[in-house]
Amino acid sequence: MIGATETFYKKNFYTAWTIAAASTSAKGRNMYGNKSSRLYTYGIATKSGWNLEYDGGKYIVLPTFMASYTNDDLRSYTNAAGLKVDGDDMRTVQLNSNIKWIRNYNNGWQPYLTAGEVWTVGQKSRVRVDGTKLDELHLRPCTEYEIDVQKRWANNYDGYAKFLEHAGRRRGFLAKLGFRWTFN
Repeated sequence: MIGATETFYKKNFYTAWTIAAASTSAKGRNMYGNKSSRLYTYGIATKSGWNLEYDGGKYIVLPTFMASYTNDDLRSYTNAAGLKVDGDDMRTVQLNSNIKWIRNYNNGWQPYLTAGEVWTVGQKSRVRVDGTKLDELHLRPCTEYEIDVQKRWANNYDGYAKFLEHAGRRRGFLAKLGFRWTFN
């Protein structure tokens, strides 16, 4: 995966632009034998937000909006059972608006809560297995709820834990741990 992000700031407003591309290869083995597949992905996104600070920056309310375009190309392959899997590119436009409530502590801890809506458009994809058309693949709109905590050390290290739930017409749960090292 390769990508780049540029962020622009003006007072408490920011906007960021990201462009990325990736290639993924998967190999599997089951009772029918071995299989492999390859996925190519590229996209562009922008996200903007406004920091509304209270009590000297101790509390922040951050409304944001993100728009993205992604193209996923799963190359045709033959699965372990000998069936040919072929599909169209999946082109997705996603719109995401949310609001985040942040609490900053003097010792570097930063918990926050987020709630928002996600809409996807133009994302239907047709998949065929040995010439038989399967149901169209598409992503449904959903509501997201997120609980995060972040800890900052010095000026360029931070670790985080994220717990995200999708509710509504699309359901799912995500848990993520991470560490970032920012270069100045």
